[in-house]
Parts: sequence; structure tokens; C-alpha cells
Amino acid sequence: MRPGSGFVVLSIVVASAAVPQEGPHPFSDAGRWGYLDSEGSIVIPPRFNQAGWFVGGFAPVRSSSSWFLIGQDGAELPQLSFALRPETPVSEGLLAAKVDAEAKFGFFSLDGVLRILPRFDDVRPFSEGLAAVKEGGRWFFIGRDGAQVSPASYDYAGSFSEGYAVVKVGGKAGFVDHAGNFLAPLRFDDARGFSSGVAAVEVAGKWGYLASNGEMAIEALFDEARSFSEGLAPVKQGFLWGYIDRSGRFRLPAKFRLAGSFSCGLAAVEDSVVWKTGYVNQKGLFEISPRFQSGDPFSADGVARVVLMPRAHDYEAHRNLDWAYINRRGVVIWTNVRGGQPTSRRQ
Repeated sequence: MRPGSGFVVLSIVVASAAVPQEGPHPFSDAGRWGYLDSEGSIVIPPRFNQAGWFVGGFAPVRSSSSWFLIGQDGAELPQLSFALRPETPVSEGLLAAKVDAEAKFGFFSLDGVLRILPRFDDVRPFSEGLAAVKEGGRWFFIGRDGAQVSPASYDYAGSFSEGYAVVKVGGKAGFVDHAGNFLAPLRFDDARGFSSGVAAVEVAGKWGYLASNGEMAIEALFDEARSFSEGLAPVKQGFLWGYIDRSGRFRLPAKFRLAGSFSCGLAAVEDSVVWKTGYVNQKGLFEISPRFQSGDPFSADGVARVVLMPRAHDYEAHRNLDWAYINRRGVVIWTNVRGGQPTSRRQ
């Protein structure tokens, strides 16, 4: 859906999605939003003004002037009603939200009770029992009772993953454990969270992978690097992307213009010859031919959102791109056409 149309989920990119998507999947019909299953059938009728992805079994939706949550069966949680969209998805039974535009962020439980008083300028979802929050220009970690777990504070703090969280101080990045202890000295130019036992880190303009013992598992040789997923990680060498395994060896050579993370055995890549996006398997073979503008990773139920190529000489389409859902076989199960009604079709 084009910008400003009410679709408030993450923008489509060929790189990894920030938050794993779940089904059912939002779609629009005549300005209202509902949800589809993995076959393209409507499971929650379009009755909302805006709709977001399901994460952790719940999705944010807006009706009239209020935001609230729904479950995957479409049941509403009216006790969680806000003037603004909740800042985080439900995670470990809590979500962060503001009661109004002038308020600070607090955390609410699913029964609508305010569990952590609103005093934060920015927040991240709870992960491994802790949440990164920002107050007075500094980031720190709190527990489920809202208390700061260590006296340390940071210029930046991310969510915990596999026991560690990325933090930044004075322009350098590193990792802390739940008690605030550093895994290694702050020496990296940038860093991503741990996944599959390693974390991508940048050293002097090159990227490699740090192990959980604080030692480099894969030497910093790459121009860019993403997290591991299903045993492979996308890395950039020169102007092109490929995939390495945990030994640091290329499993798929650097030959793609863009590369996303593997999910459901496939990864979205942009072919360097035709400059279109398709999906390859772990042998590097296209199972879904490159014919899209871009594509998201597949969700757990085997659905991916793709942006369709603009029609020839349609300059408006370059600003407002049509999008669709495809299944694991590359079959389009729903198309949302700019300027027309969404249509459900199998082809």
C-alpha cells in the first residue's frame, strides 16, 4: 500500500526484517484492514483503519481514534486502548505505550494494568527478562519490576539475545551480560546482536564475527555483514553479497546486488544481471525467479511480502509501488494494487 494509506508495518527491504513476522497477515480492502492466512483466505474481516504485523501472538490495530491489540483469532483486547500506536510488540507478557502524545513510555500487561510507570523517553521490548530504556539522554536496563538492574548507563543499548546486548559508549560498541559485565572491551565501530552463537562486529571498516567467549570467530574481512540464520549469513565483498557458513567460508559466492536472511529455506536476493529480486535456496539456485522489486523474508507460516515491479512508463508507480503476498512456491496469494481493489488470486 502506498505511503499514507494506513499500512503502518515495517517497510519492505531485501535485507533482514527487524522483527520476525507471524501469520495471519494484514491486507486492505476499500480502506479497511483485515488479515489473511497462508492460503490467502480472509480469517479476520477488514474492519480496522490501520493494522500492524502479528508478533508474539498479538497485533496492533486502530479503529476510530484508538489503538488496541487483537489476538490471532481476531478477538479484541479492549482493556489495552491507547491514543497512539504501542511502541513495542507484546514481549514476555508486556508492551510499552504512551497514554497520550505528551506522556512518557510505560509498560502494560495484557490485562491492561500499568506495570511499570511511564517515565521513559524511548524503550525496547523485553527480552530475556530485561528491557533497554532511555531516560535523561542515557540508556540502561530494567527488570520486570521497573528497577534498574545495574548502575551502568550507555549512549545506546539494544535488546538481549543469547545472553548479551549491544551497547555503545563514546562511539565504540560492545556487549554486556545481564549483570552489566562487558564480554570484551569496547573496541568495535559497530555491532549487531548475537545469533547462532556469534555476533557481527565492525573493526576498522571491516566486518567479522565475535564468539560468546569474547574472541573473534570469523576474521573481519567483509565490507558488511548480517546475522546468521539457518546456518548462513549474508556478507558483502566489494559491491556484491554472498553467504558464508560458521567457518567463514563462502557457501554462496558474492554475486548478488542485495541479500536477505534465510527463512523457510529461502533468502531474498537481487540478481546482479536483471536487477530484480527472487528467492534462492542454500545451493544458490532460484526457487522463485527474480521478478520483484524487493522482498521480505518468509514468515513462519511460509508467506512473504514482495513489491511488484513498476509497470512500464508508469512514473507514478515508482513512488507508490504495488505489493503482494507469495507463498513458499512463489505463487501469489494476494495482490494489493495501487488505485484499485485488492484481489485474492492463485496463479
